Parts: sequence; C-alpha cells; structure tokens
Amino acid sequence: MKNVAGILAVFLGLVSFSYGQTPTRMHFLNATSNMWTPRIRTTRNLDKDIKILNNEWAVIQTDEDSLGIMIEDRPYYIHLDPGKTYYFVINSNEHMKFWLREVSEREFLFNAHFNKSTPPKEYQLSGKAN
Repeated sequence: MKNVAGILAVFLGLVSFSYGQTPTRMHFLNATSNMWTPRIRTTRNLDKDIKILNNEWAVIQTDEDSLGIMIEDRPYYIHLDPGKTYYFVINSNEHMKFWLREVSEREFLFNAHFNKSTPPKEYQLSGKAN
C-alpha cells in the first residue's frame, strides 16, 4: 500500500510539473485624456514598443520572474511574483505626462467600464524561443 501511495504521489507531482508555470499577467489601462501615448519598451521587445492608446486595455504576459524595462537604453528590472496578476491604471495631470498606480482587480474593472475601454490587447513576452 505504501508503494502505491508513493507511486501516486510521484505521478501527481509529475503531472502538475508538466503543465508548467502560470505566466505573470500585467493589466494596463490608459485612463488619460491627453495627446501623449504611453509606451512600454522592455528587454524582450526592443524592436517594437507596446503602445497603449487612450481608453485602451493591454495585457502583458511573461514567464519570467522580472520585467526588464528600458529607460534611455538602459535596462531596469521590476521583480514579479511568478503566476501573479497585476493591475495598473495610467493617469495624467497638468504636471506629469503619465503616472501609474497599482490597483485592485475591482477598481481596475470599474475604471475600464466607466472609461468605456476597448477589449484587452494581449502581448506575450517570453524568455523562451517560440
């Protein structure tokens, strides 16, 4: 009986391992009303910035434990909890082009609803070759 339980435990462990890690998801909502467009340039998309237009919702997924963003051609790394989902709202005011704040899922969805956001565009940033 112990052998059967041991084999079952190993099998279940292998099955869960075979599914791989859940990607980290970052939701961005551009709630600005100015003429500027926020752009996200990462170490994984150097050739093409991710543009988030006004009232647009973008989802960036990564299988890595950090997101490398480029600031004046230098990488800076934001550490992420693997498999976690993050929600950010982009705003602006008369003093700053953009400012970003992390919000709860509920607040994010209400902002998307009241700002009549577009359906989310998804971007996959993978450290592995496709």
